[in-house]
Amino acid sequence: MTYENSTDIKIRVKDLPFSADDGQILRALEGYTCVILKQNAKSGTWEKWIPSFVKRTDLLCPSDLCILDPTLTITSKNDCCTCLAKPSWKFNQWIYDLVLEYTRRGGIAKLIGETTVNSRLVHNNGFLSHLPYNLCNFGKIVEIETTYNKISSIGNISCLQILNTLDLSHNSIESIGNSTFKHLPLLRELRLTHNGIKTVEPFALPGTTMSIFWVDLSSNNMTKLDISNVFSENRFCRYDFSSNRIIQIVNEQNFQINVNKKYHGGFVDLDLNDITQWFDFKDLGMHDIFILGKIRRFVFSLQKLKWTCDCRMEPFYELSQDALPRMWRDFLNVTCWDPPEYRGLSITEHFVKGDRLDLLICNKTSADKCPQKCYCFYQPKNRKTVVNCTDVGLTALPKFVPEGNNLTLLFDGNNIEFLEHREYFNRSSVISLSNNKLHTISSNAIEIIGSNAVLDLSGNNMNELPRYIQTFDPCNTKLGKIKISCSCDDHWLVDWVKNKRAKKCKNTTEIICFIGDEYVSTIDLDLGKFCNDDDSYLTFFNILFGLIIALLLGICGVLYTFRYELFILKRKFMNRKSMKIYPLHKYDVFISFDDDDTELRFWVMKTLASYLQGACYKTFIPCRDDSNEITQWFDFKDLGIDDINILGKVLQFGFSLQKMKWTCDCRMEPFLELSKDVLNIIWRDYFNVTCWDPPEYHGLSITDYFMEGDHLDLLICNRSSADKCPKECYCFYQPKNRRTVVNCTGVELLELPKYVPEGDNLTLLFDENDIEFLEYREYFNRSSVISLPKNKLHAISSNAIESIDSNIVLDLSDNNMNELPRDIQSFDPCITKLGKTKISCGCGDQWLVDWVKNKRAGQCKNTTEIICFIENGYVSTIDLDLENFCNGDSNLIFLNISFGIIIGLLLGLFGVLYTFRYELLILKRRFMNQKYTKIYPLLKYDVFISFNDNDTELRFWVMKRLASYLKGACYKTFIPCRDGKFGDIREEALIDNINICKNYIVILCDKYHTEDTFWTTVEWKYIWHSFKQNKERQIIIINYHQLESSEIREEKLKAFVRVGTDIDFSNKKHDLFQDIHYRLGSPILTNNGLKCANTKFIAKSLHSQEMFMLDI
Repeated sequence: MTYENSTDIKIRVKDLPFSADDGQILRALEGYTCVILKQNAKSGTWEKWIPSFVKRTDLLCPSDLCILDPTLTITSKNDCCTCLAKPSWKFNQWIYDLVLEYTRRGGIAKLIGETTVNSRLVHNNGFLSHLPYNLCNFGKIVEIETTYNKISSIGNISCLQILNTLDLSHNSIESIGNSTFKHLPLLRELRLTHNGIKTVEPFALPGTTMSIFWVDLSSNNMTKLDISNVFSENRFCRYDFSSNRIIQIVNEQNFQINVNKKYHGGFVDLDLNDITQWFDFKDLGMHDIFILGKIRRFVFSLQKLKWTCDCRMEPFYELSQDALPRMWRDFLNVTCWDPPEYRGLSITEHFVKGDRLDLLICNKTSADKCPQKCYCFYQPKNRKTVVNCTDVGLTALPKFVPEGNNLTLLFDGNNIEFLEHREYFNRSSVISLSNNKLHTISSNAIEIIGSNAVLDLSGNNMNELPRYIQTFDPCNTKLGKIKISCSCDDHWLVDWVKNKRAKKCKNTTEIICFIGDEYVSTIDLDLGKFCNDDDSYLTFFNILFGLIIALLLGICGVLYTFRYELFILKRKFMNRKSMKIYPLHKYDVFISFDDDDTELRFWVMKTLASYLQGACYKTFIPCRDDSNEITQWFDFKDLGIDDINILGKVLQFGFSLQKMKWTCDCRMEPFLELSKDVLNIIWRDYFNVTCWDPPEYHGLSITDYFMEGDHLDLLICNRSSADKCPKECYCFYQPKNRRTVVNCTGVELLELPKYVPEGDNLTLLFDENDIEFLEYREYFNRSSVISLPKNKLHAISSNAIESIDSNIVLDLSDNNMNELPRDIQSFDPCITKLGKTKISCGCGDQWLVDWVKNKRAGQCKNTTEIICFIENGYVSTIDLDLENFCNGDSNLIFLNISFGIIIGLLLGLFGVLYTFRYELLILKRRFMNQKYTKIYPLLKYDVFISFNDNDTELRFWVMKRLASYLKGACYKTFIPCRDGKFGDIREEALIDNINICKNYIVILCDKYHTEDTFWTTVEWKYIWHSFKQNKERQIIIINYHQLESSEIREEKLKAFVRVGTDIDFSNKKHDLFQDIHYRLGSPILTNNGLKCANTKFIAKSLHSQEMFMLDI
């Protein structure tokens, strides 16, 4: 392309800031294969700019270019200079370019050049894996540009104190820490686009001591953005987070906007991300939405996001309704994507300016307690939650409705007969039950309803009213025309309608009384005409009875209030002359007072106590007479002494512990054992500590009896049932021998205890009981002694023996065992006491003979002797030779081996069938249904198309290509994102629509069945269920991303790919639609008068946006 007569050429160069210098612009133009023939730079007018919010004086601002333009958020000179200013060194033609030299394979390099002058590093399209390792030797670097390399991390660059520009775009950096740029006070431009960055830690950008004017983090892989990286107190030009995968804005470090500070703001670009839900400002630390006024100078580009227009938006737009006209910008024109009926509508034009904010609602589902068949939604504009159950056939009031106040309950046109109590009535402002079959109203139901609530009960058959209804206004409470039976006790009813001006609203509420064989409106009713009996006596007795009850209640109240005073007076007068002697009492008087009060304590001790002592009274004063109540020995670990040998460091300390009531138990033993040899050397009289508990040790000297008498093994701690000690057993921990003993000897156990105390090196004594079976217990592998002699043991479980260590002492003597498990051969028969055991032996028990012979059992016949009964005689295994008895079992062995092989083959076959059960079902259905021509009169659609509608390209292909083709071929399709009805309970609607579809097309992509894609997962669950239950239905899998079976986690989807029944989207034969057409078969209605398309296929490149074209 040439411009022969042009003197100026305008070329748009992407990804360059306004402040780029000539060198940057030239390099960018050369990247677009432009040849620069002549360069003419106009110097313009540059003046010094020293902003108060940046600690630097080397910035120059182009005063002739800084034109204030409110449409570009440039409302002051500082705004303009923030975007256009350049450091003074950019006007110096002699910036030193450093040389980079690779030193090792793997992209390791170093810098070569001058270290004392301002310099820059430019190295693009290279192989750097890290920034040069000697970078910190060049502290005068002002610019780094290393794009299109392989740098995986930035590392520590805090040494570059005058760095102004950092461009690491098109590398492999995945994360940015909050200290990466913290110590770079002059960093002004940061470009990290196209890196694959996944995480940016909170306070990594503005939450630092410097002020970065330009940040470009676009085209990365961020899924969340912390709010602390958006709101900077200092002014900035542009923060670009566009073209990431950001789903939400978060506040992980509880960032708070300081209402006492001023936020100057800048432009924040969030376009082309995956944010769909409006921001929850409370989660972002803004509990008061008015705080948003502090950041009104921030500009957010949100136009290219797929917004869900619902109740989350309403509070923000209601607050900003008046401000939007004054601060309007084109980028504020945000449009809706969901729900489908709002798609494409401008939020500001349609909802805000059109005064339709009441349409921004959030549907409530059964998970939110919305009753079945009802339609519920929250409407923030009117601050209400609506529960619409009109004409759904209710026979009783729902037990639950969604949470929240100001409920509007619409239960009209149902079959409800009884208005009963519901807890949600006191949260309701409107309750409508018109045109039901109400005949009775519960009193407690009316009591819980607020008297200011709008209550509509018209069009019912009520024959009575609860008295509490008189608190309601009959003009607000719509009862309609009601006929009820009245009596002389219904004066309240007449007073209610007359006092509440009911005559003015007869059209709303009119109550007709049936009294004295005639109907009379309560407005005109005079009960005096009908009720003239003399009830004066009855009235008198009622009043008298009421007075007596009131008087009795008053007396009881006085007695209860002064019950302590009456008790004290009684004791005072009854005990005045008591002369009883109390021989068991030790003190005359106990004196209780606040001993923290210095003056009071002085008076008690010096005056009161002295007087009482002089009068021969023996007194007990806690702060004077109490002794320390330490009874348990010290737990040195709790005192921070993890190693008891450390006590040697406090050897010079002396502690007087003689007058304590010590409990002599296991807590003392480790200390006494350690200090046994030392005490003889450093003996003091106050070491002579004695025991108080347990009673049998009372008065014994710890040093004389336990240490010198070598009785430390008597210092034990008993274990109770709370410590899992079995009932009727005696358990204790003995630190001297490092063991826990469980002694259940002679307690008539019928089976082994299920639990014993925790700890290792257990000694289990179960002698002389009635245990018949040695079964597995988890504590066997923690035991060093297991003793079960003189029980009734006749069998031993194999897994019990497996869990017992072969080196422990096992005593099973004096039992009635008639068999032994083979695993016992790992034990030594001289250590394992089996006693004299008689068992039946066979030709398969050669192991038993080998065991006792190899384990020298002949030397310990008194411990273990096994007698075999074989061929009508008893023979000791020590003398037994089985070869004399077993010489004809080869056929039996052969049959056993054959039977084992057959069983193994059958198990293997069953395993294969189970593993590939889905594949077998798919293949069976595919070949059985090839010629199926059944007509389906109840089906509405030919095909249900399930796909991830969050994928823009995939949705475009489905809606514009696949759906168009199927429609032209007379197939009726159901696509959830297109055909789903707004307001339906989505899961129930999916089930209904899947059941009325003949076949199913599932477009398999990498995000079809994951934890993040809820609705496609639900769709697949019900599609498979319908496919499995209905033989005639088929599932067609289109493998959109050409996934291998190993890349698919859902077993049923994986089965389709394994058997090769999926359709490859790359489709090298270019017959994708023909294959789909063939598998779908004929449409349900082929003779409906529609002219179907004659389809011919023209293959296009799958990389083009058109994918496939139809020639009709």
